[in-house]
Amino acid sequence: MKNGVFLCTCSGTIDIDFKKLKSRAGADVIEIHEMLCQEPEKIKKVFESKGLSSALVACTSKKEVFEALDLDISFINLREHCGWVHDREEATEKAVSLVCAAINCPQDGRKRIIDPVKDVLIIGPASPGIQIAQRMSGCANIRLLITEPCDSGAATHTGANILAANTGINISAANTGINILTGRVNNIEGGPGDFRINILKNPVSSEECISCGKCIDVCPINAIDRYPVFSISEKCDRCGKCYDICPSQAIDLEDNITTMKTGQVLAIGKNAIYPDEKKGFYITSIGNDVEGTVSLALPAAMEIMANTGGIERDSPAKAIMEGCAAGKSGFQGCTLCEKACHHGAIIRKDDKITFDEISCTGCGACASVCPISLFRMEDDIYGKMEYLLGGYLPSNSRRTEKTRKILMFTCEHSIPLLDKAGELRIKYPAVLPLFVPDLASVLETHILRAFDLGAEGVIMLGCDECSSHVSEEACGLAGSYGLAGRILEEFKLGDRISVIRNIRKNNDVTSFTGSVCSFNERIVPIPSGKHKPVKLMNTSNRRILLELIASLASKTGITPTSVIEDTTAPFAEISIGASCTVCEACTSMCPAGALIKDKGSIASIYGNCIACGLCEKACPEKALKMQRVFDMKKLGNSAPTTLFKSEIQVCASCNKPYMTQAAFDRIAGSFIENVRGDLKPQEQVELIKNQVELLRYCENCRPTRAVLKMEMLA
Repeated sequence: MKNGVFLCTCSGTIDIDFKKLKSRAGADVIEIHEMLCQEPEKIKKVFESKGLSSALVACTSKKEVFEALDLDISFINLREHCGWVHDREEATEKAVSLVCAAINCPQDGRKRIIDPVKDVLIIGPASPGIQIAQRMSGCANIRLLITEPCDSGAATHTGANILAANTGINISAANTGINILTGRVNNIEGGPGDFRINILKNPVSSEECISCGKCIDVCPINAIDRYPVFSISEKCDRCGKCYDICPSQAIDLEDNITTMKTGQVLAIGKNAIYPDEKKGFYITSIGNDVEGTVSLALPAAMEIMANTGGIERDSPAKAIMEGCAAGKSGFQGCTLCEKACHHGAIIRKDDKITFDEISCTGCGACASVCPISLFRMEDDIYGKMEYLLGGYLPSNSRRTEKTRKILMFTCEHSIPLLDKAGELRIKYPAVLPLFVPDLASVLETHILRAFDLGAEGVIMLGCDECSSHVSEEACGLAGSYGLAGRILEEFKLGDRISVIRNIRKNNDVTSFTGSVCSFNERIVPIPSGKHKPVKLMNTSNRRILLELIASLASKTGITPTSVIEDTTAPFAEISIGASCTVCEACTSMCPAGALIKDKGSIASIYGNCIACGLCEKACPEKALKMQRVFDMKKLGNSAPTTLFKSEIQVCASCNKPYMTQAAFDRIAGSFIENVRGDLKPQEQVELIKNQVELLRYCENCRPTRAVLKMEMLA
């Protein structure tokens, strides 16, 4: 399979040495053009003549120009991101790194298309809801859940001819084809294409109701509304007068919940039950009047109609739940991923969690907090980092006094900010952008790996919609910035991470470039030395973290010693008291290999512990205690540390090792605690003596010994 690179000079306006770039790009076919966006058909000709399977267009952000070619093409923007914002030498070096990373670590297949989502549910007050539903009815299958009634005048104004349907809660507006429901939202789960909404149905059955109005006449608190259908509001006190007088038995005051599935949701008015607004789920405000409310909802309605052809989203995380520490045997354990995810993709049920790919937005928050890497993202961030940092300004001799080697993790929503800086030709240091779907996908190991590869600083450029703030709040020091920063401080590399938040609607270029310049100026250079980056051999977040800490220790010559008590990071120390019987409950529950049983002893490996707490909860003797501690001096020690040891009892008959002395003592003690109270003292002593005597035999010899004892007593 051949790949190609198409470079464009934009009629000589890009300050990049394209000949040098071509010589170092490393693709099968590399071509330089003057105005590629004006002649995109040339790409197709080269595809056909050279037999290319894929290509990289290193031009501008005008992707739409090339989409009509229907070829496997990826893009990077060398004009606004390099040639228009940096000096020639720096722009060229940066371009080489960006092109090499894009060629060797393509993002092909990360985006996915959800099937067309034509089923739409509108939730909200009757009057604006009906008007919006009517406007959308020609483009989608519309259902309207009315949460607030309207007066008769408003109902007449909508022109909705309300008729009873045969579902108990569905009512059709015959002249619009809209299904109208009445009720209250109880819960919402799922995501675009598969929202599942639990609805508390209207107590009045539209199928049985004859619209006589007797219920309204007897209601003492005016809790029953007539329009657009008969419905009982939340202020009902369940007095039962309406139920008693209804001639058609259309009223059922018992709660009746039904589940509705829909592809998209438009919610008019806020509700604490609603999830955060996201693709496919839109929340609009209530205006001063019906017309105002409708106007506020129209932009969301238009986006919903655009989505009916299909929704493009990032590929979901890949989840392998085997070995998950969420819980076991009825005990709840690790909660990191469910706290980090705010898209409803991770759902807990008892001691298990499930992963819903439909709801997943591909933000990576789950992958960033899971210490044993059960969640994986498709992006090869480690690979991109090696190409970006490996070829860019590799030695002090090529680095200018004003330039530091800075990697900038950039959420894709902030790309327009970089484009805008380029369009305005605002100069800033040649930082290396590594684009990610969301800053939440950046792990502490990614940040540490950047420094292991020679970076002198890391910028986290995110937008106001990034999920990373959720994982930070959920995990504290376990969040990528906090944990990585604390580790770097230990190696005298502190204050080398900068977080820049971009408000998408503003795209404040001046603030962004100023922050980058300020960060670049305050960073002290790191001598390159002879240190070689560690070759990552593992795929587990925890194992990679330990490898990188060891590598940084080698690079800096510093042995870490800090201990942080009561940390929220997923690290803990285990202690075991004298009441332990070495029963294996803790070792069998541990999902991370942090506890080991061997010949009457329990040992721990500190670096493996993820602080899930299952061992402590499962210990039947309450002998095991877990204390959350981040002890950096122990991270480099992979040897097990013995926590508790007991001699092994051997069978009095066959000499087989069968029980620890601690377990023997615990069971023997229980004989005393539970001795029969109806026996005389001497009989109690004799019974306990016989029980302890039998306990000295293994499970194979004990039955035989018991029979012999009975024969002797007989």
